Amino acid sequence: MELENIEFNPAIVVQEIKDLFAVQAEQKNIDLQVELGPSLPQQVQGDPLRLRQVIINLLGNALKFTEQGKVTLSLNFAMNIDGLPYLYVNVLEPVLDGYETTKAIRLQEKQENKGRLPIVAMTAHAMIGDREKCLQVGMDDYISKPMKLTQLKEILERWFHDKDKINDSTSIG
Repeated sequence: MELENIEFNPAIVVQEIKDLFAVQAEQKNIDLQVELGPSLPQQVQGDPLRLRQVIINLLGNALKFTEQGKVTLSLNFAMNIDGLPYLYVNVLEPVLDGYETTKAIRLQEKQENKGRLPIVAMTAHAMIGDREKCLQVGMDDYISKPMKLTQLKEILERWFHDKDKINDSTSIG
């Protein structure tokens, strides 16, 4: 699979995804928020379909496992230490952290005999043992922030190159 490299507006992608999940959030009485960073450009170069897939998976699972409160999807633009631009996507949940969310997803997959949804930890925790802790709770891969664009591309290609590895039934709510 080749990643597309076209110009697109990331704010529009995020707003479309928020609209997609608005009814589900309202039904669960969850306040769904989007925060766009002040330095987010109107146009970026990349693969909007892959970005959409990643955000839908993150947001879908955040809403699925959040019982109350709010879920915030934030999208920011930054430069890494090599001067390369990257998008930083973060989903904040009020109750569950990434470890608990992963455990809940894996339990549900097992109980419902579903395929395995790829879960990649993207964290500022880069201490010895953090990667192992992520893998131990059921995450499939790990990347620490800040990251290089090439690292993110490698991980996306590793987990999203084969449609059989992605279980669409678990990607939305």
